[in-house]
Amino acid sequence: MLKRYPKKQKATASQIFREFLDKKTSGAYRMYPTGYGIGLLIGDNEDHPLVVKWSTELHNLFKKNKIKFYNEYSEKKNVFRFRIDLTEENLLKIKNLKF
Repeated sequence: MLKRYPKKQKATASQIFREFLDKKTSGAYRMYPTGYGIGLLIGDNEDHPLVVKWSTELHNLFKKNKIKFYNEYSEKKNVFRFRIDLTEENLLKIKNLKF
């Protein structure tokens, strides 16, 4: 479980995640930035090729770059979450990712 962070830090993180998604996904409609990381809307399509592709790519990218995160489903199981540790080190790694 990751620790809780102040709203200001979450807002900064959300902006960094938005910029990351804009560069990485060209605005893929199923992904969105949040204060905790990145949400991937899956609806009832957990096995949909786009869901599998994006979740696998993000997982591998974060692991490769040693970005601390964990995954979970929303309560209704319609969102797959990448909960990212909001440390300065982690956010800097995301900000500086090259594609």
